[in-house]
Amino acid sequence: FKCEKFINLWFDKTDAFSRWLLTKSFLCRGDCNQPYLKKILTALDQFTDDALFIPIATRAIEEDRYFEERNSYLCEVQQNGVTLPKSVSDYVKERMVSIAENDATHALDLYSGFFEFENRLLKLWFTDGKITLPQFTEKVPIVSAYIQATPLYNLVQSQTWIINYVDEYKLCKLKSRLSDKLKNILTERNANESSFYNWYLSVSRSADVVKSVHGIDRYIWIDALGVKWLQYIVELVKQDARISLKYCGIATTGLPSDTETNKFDYEKRGELDAYIHTHTFNDASLFEEIEIVKGCIKDIMANIHNETVAILSDHGLTALSRYSEALHYPFKSSHDGRYIRIDNVENSCEDSNYLRYNNCLIALKHNSLENKPPREAHGGATPEELLVPVLVLTDLPIETSNIEQQSVLSAESNRKETISSIIETGIEENNLF
Repeated sequence: FKCEKFINLWFDKTDAFSRWLLTKSFLCRGDCNQPYLKKILTALDQFTDDALFIPIATRAIEEDRYFEERNSYLCEVQQNGVTLPKSVSDYVKERMVSIAENDATHALDLYSGFFEFENRLLKLWFTDGKITLPQFTEKVPIVSAYIQATPLYNLVQSQTWIINYVDEYKLCKLKSRLSDKLKNILTERNANESSFYNWYLSVSRSADVVKSVHGIDRYIWIDALGVKWLQYIVELVKQDARISLKYCGIATTGLPSDTETNKFDYEKRGELDAYIHTHTFNDASLFEEIEIVKGCIKDIMANIHNETVAILSDHGLTALSRYSEALHYPFKSSHDGRYIRIDNVENSCEDSNYLRYNNCLIALKHNSLENKPPREAHGGATPEELLVPVLVLTDLPIETSNIEQQSVLSAESNRKETISSIIETGIEENNLF
């Protein structure tokens, strides 16, 4: 047998004698360049999974070497669905934290991807400035896919700030903090009602955008899928040789950014929204959300057969209201303070903190109007709550695979259609600017 196949062969053998024989065969080989495994097997006197894999996980840390070999074995162990006792995880975490106090780069050598805590720990180190973003993404590739830069797609050059905002928001969510850069962009673009409508009405509504794509057979609504997921989904589609991206763009949802206002009469996927509304945001949330979105998109792609499918969303989410002071207005709010319903919006005065629309006061910034949300929220007027992706996937031949060419629309046409659509829903023209 090949020495590098030892772990897989171990799993093929389930009885102690077969594993003993496999171990002795390995140790008798003189051509195996696997010193760490040889050292572990030489001391092996029981032939259970724990007897082999606990020393593999811990001994390299004690000896401060063999990390690369150790990590490759733990990767194989993970692929075979094996877990180790919590005491092992606690020990490895304690040692990584201890080493990182003096040398976080060295502590990164212990990262295997096997233990549940590891991604969260690296996220904390990145947030605290102990490791760089490239170091983080090299170890955790799903983060690299999540923070991929977003192209302009159907937007125009004057809307580049939207792309800058989206990409900065992704970093802020990754760091669990609001950056000055993002705050400054939002302060400028959502300074008041007039500045808000200037950008909001320049981006087409999702219903208008999808009309520009012909031959759609089926529509799927993914609840709470904000624009921050756009490029991650594009990367997932690229990995599936069977599916092509026929269209990809950025659109807006209606005000307020809640499901009641923006729901579709389409097939609905509610996994992400259900997670958001039942989990308090923590260091594991982003990784869990990535897995939810990945599972949802892969399931959709697996069920595309000789058809073209559009993916739309009713609203996005903001994780940053948790890091901004709440305004504590003396009114009962909706959606964790992201908007307040009032009897008559005409009796309210203009304010830089909120937008007046349809008898609602809608938060213009991350400061929620009543209390600080314990989790990600929506309903407000920040770009991450209002901007949503529009994707059209197909397993049928398409004329070109250039996503950006397929996504270009007439910006002027978009503005006119969007303004007409929103005026029809009840905004008085004299309140637009």
